[in-house]
Parts: sequence; C-alpha cells; structure tokens
Amino acid sequence: MGTKPNKNEVTILPDGSAFGVISIPLPEDHWLYAPQCKKWDNERDCPADLPKPIVGNTLRDHVKIAARWAVRGATMNGTEPNFDPDALVLNFAYALCGAVGTRGMSELQAAQSETDVPSAVLKLRSELDNVTKERNNFWKFYTDTRSELQAAREELETYKAHHKTCLELAEECHQEVSVERRVNSALREQLQAAQAENESKYKAWLSVNHSQAIRIIELGDQLAASQRDVPDAQRKIQVVHDEALKFAERTGETIGNLEQQLQAALQKIALLDENILSHRTAREFAEVALVKSEAKLQAARDDKRSLRNQLEQLRKNS
Repeated sequence: MGTKPNKNEVTILPDGSAFGVISIPLPEDHWLYAPQCKKWDNERDCPADLPKPIVGNTLRDHVKIAARWAVRGATMNGTEPNFDPDALVLNFAYALCGAVGTRGMSELQAAQSETDVPSAVLKLRSELDNVTKERNNFWKFYTDTRSELQAAREELETYKAHHKTCLELAEECHQEVSVERRVNSALREQLQAAQAENESKYKAWLSVNHSQAIRIIELGDQLAASQRDVPDAQRKIQVVHDEALKFAERTGETIGNLEQQLQAALQKIALLDENILSHRTAREFAEVALVKSEAKLQAARDDKRSLRNQLEQLRKNS
C-alpha cells in the first residue's frame, strides 16, 4: 500500500483489486491527427477551422492563466511529456467555464455591464453590429462576385479557344471544298472528253456495222436468187438429159458426146450445189454477225446510258 506504483505497472491490492498508470497510444482517427485545414477565411484573414472568439481581449490574461493551469494539470506540472490531449482540453474547459451549473465571470460582467451602460451606448453597439453585418454581407457578395467573374473569364477563354478551333476547322473545310471543286472540274472535263471519244467511236462502229448489215442483206438476196435458180437449172438438166437419151436412141455415134455433155452438166450441178452450200454458209455467217452486231449495239447503248448516269451524278455532286 505504501509503495508507489511505477509507470505501465499494475499494483494488485490485498482484496484482489488492482490499479495502475498505463500509457495507451492514441487511436489513428483521433482529432489530434486530423489534417490541416486548407480553406481560408477571407473575412477574418485566418484558417477556416479557427474558432470564432467568444470573449474579448479584456479577459486575455484570465485565458492565459486557465491555459497554463490546464497544461500543468495534463503534464503533471511538466514532469510527464507523454500527456493526454483530451485531458488537456477538459482541464482548459474546466478552468475557463468552471463546474457545470456555475456562472462564469464573463457572464456576471456582461450582466452587470448591461445594467450600467447607458441606452445611447447600447444603440451605438446595435448600429455597430448592423454595420458589421452589412460589411460581412458586402464582403460575401464581393467574394461571390469575384468568383463569378473568374468563372466568366474562364468561360470566355474557353469560348475563345473553341471559336479559334471552329475557325481553323472552317478554313480546313473551305480548303477541302476548293480541292474537291477542282477535282470535280477535272473529272468533268475528262468525262466530257471520254464521252466525245465514245460518241465518235460509236458513230464509226455504227457506220461499219451498217455497211456489214447492208453487205449481209445483199448476200442474202444473192442466196435467195441462187435458190430460185436451182429448180430452173434442174429442169434444164432434165431436158438436156431427155434430149440426150432421145438423141442416143436416134444415133449411137453421138452417145459418147452426150455422155461427155452429161458429165459436164453433172459437174455444173455439183458446182451449183457447192454455190448453194456456200451461200447457205454465208447466210448463217451473216446471221451470226448480225446477232453479234445487235449485241454490240445493245452493249454500246448500255455504255452510253451508264456514261450519261455518271455525268448526271457528277453534276449533282458538283
């Protein structure tokens, strides 16, 4: 019982109870470790987390005395550097305000001063408070207006940058349109030259095909005329043959001559058959050429129609 307990040691009493002085680290979320306030109170010209004063400078000495008493109590008169900041705060509050339910000296002085101060002084204090409020309101309005002005300036700079970008884009678009117009003009000239060349080729091709068609028609007429001459030739051959037989019956001397004439007639018939066959081949060739010519003519018409469509599309695009 008479021994003095050491720091961080527990003393057990005979009745089984115990006591001791133990140093426990502060928790990580303690108010002492709170980060420093970065906001600034422009009105008071101090950090924003600094409490507003509740007493005047007339009580400065009393506040100092209370703070010293709180520090000595929390540090055991300066012998304990590892003190409790919460105990320091409680001691300081107790020294300033006293126990709960007691009236402090500032309250008594304020009550006494209100009874002693004349009404004119109270009126001046009220007017001073109103002026202070108006000043605070004006300062707040000035701060808000300055913030709005800064935001407006930033927005104006953003608009200028955006306007400059739009002008650059417009200039690029104008250059692209100029290039596209020049390209369209060159394409239009090339298309007109190609169209003129195609028209000249088409006219020449029509002229050649027209001549070929006329030639084919003439060959067809000749073939038809040859086909019409075949029966007459056959009848003539038959007549000659009959006359040759009659003549052979009348005279045997001329049989050899008649046989020669018959052989010649047969050769002529073979030649006529070959002519007929060649005319038929020429007619078939002419028909095939006519079909090919019609196909080429249709293809040329389609090409011409496609060129016209491309020209119309280029005109619309330009």
